Amino acid sequence: MNDNVSIWIGNFESKEELENYTNIEYTDDGDSISSIFERDFNLEYYDRDLVEKKWISPSTNNVKELLKGFSYSNQFFEQYDTSNYKEESNVAILIYNMEYDANKTKIKYKNSELKFIGVAHYIITVDDRW
Repeated sequence: MNDNVSIWIGNFESKEELENYTNIEYTDDGDSISSIFERDFNLEYYDRDLVEKKWISPSTNNVKELLKGFSYSNQFFEQYDTSNYKEESNVAILIYNMEYDANKTKIKYKNSELKFIGVAHYIITVDDRW
């Protein structure tokens, strides 16, 4: 099965800042309140269980190194230039099974920046021998 993953990279001062930026809160009735990340990029419905994110130290300008360890990353490294970016990055946010339409491509949050770098494709292999 072919699917998409939307990828953002950036530079945040700390892991806590990334957590605050992506934190989803809930009302007393159990309704979710969109995170700052969701509001900044006008994200509506997507499966929140299919999000992976990380913060690394030190920062790198090698996207392949930044994306190492994410699910299916070995399948989408070569789909766009993942060698080097001008800016150092230490944060990656990936949303699987979603194709972001790039209404916004870059934001500033406090002293941090986050940039949408594209949608990659990957293949899920299903073992149907069961």
